[in-house]
Amino acid sequence: MVVVTADHGITFVPGESYRDKINTNNPGTLEDIYRVPLFIKYPQQNKSAISDCPASSIDILATIIATNGVKSGWTTDGVNLRRICPQRTSRRIQWPYSTSQISTDFTAVLERVRYYDKWIDANGDVDDIYRVELSGRLLGRKAPSSAPSNVSVTWSLNGREGYQNIGTGRLAPVPTRASGTLQTQSNLCARCEGLIAVNGRFVGVLPELAGMTPEVGPLPFSSSLMSRYMSPGKNLVELWVADWTTDKPLLTRVGKPLVQKS
Repeated sequence: MVVVTADHGITFVPGESYRDKINTNNPGTLEDIYRVPLFIKYPQQNKSAISDCPASSIDILATIIATNGVKSGWTTDGVNLRRICPQRTSRRIQWPYSTSQISTDFTAVLERVRYYDKWIDANGDVDDIYRVELSGRLLGRKAPSSAPSNVSVTWSLNGREGYQNIGTGRLAPVPTRASGTLQTQSNLCARCEGLIAVNGRFVGVLPELAGMTPEVGPLPFSSSLMSRYMSPGKNLVELWVADWTTDKPLLTRVGKPLVQKS
């Protein structure tokens, strides 16, 4: 028996913490974080099937126990999904500080698909996953060798040490997602976006910068990275700002992330 699932999802809504801080006032982020995949391969199963039953992670243990004939004597909140299709109109979700409910109706999932479809073309190649907003077209390109400095914006980068010891062996860890905080001392334009550059090449977009004001920050950000442009060993990570007020973006360099004080 093989079970594949996830402990949580991730939201990419600009201005929201990707999962560390839950905003119950933004229901869409709950859908992003608490809808997780579930694949089950049962013993002796040789044909695939799709189930529309409103399964929950609480059903996993109950299903494993029943499928393998374990005499545990336990009482579980979940059910054996191989035999029972649970009837639930909502599911309770819980994190360390609070709880909430999400509907088992698939309508909300389709709404999230339409939301993210505005960012990413579903008919493109795998690189379109990273090419969000206006600055997505710049990914993979080299940053200018010389550009004005942007002294208004500052940023911090979580796990910055991970960019300094990338290995050379098979399955060596490589950062695939960047997160941290942004702050600005002046108002940014509505068509201003951030770009993460690694070793002088753009690899990630930060739409969170658009329209940002000093009163907002520090603002969390999260960005997927085109990690194939990173090199073994130490990598230089910088932030750039692209102003798309005109058709040709004005690029300014913010530079390295600030060192967070402990």
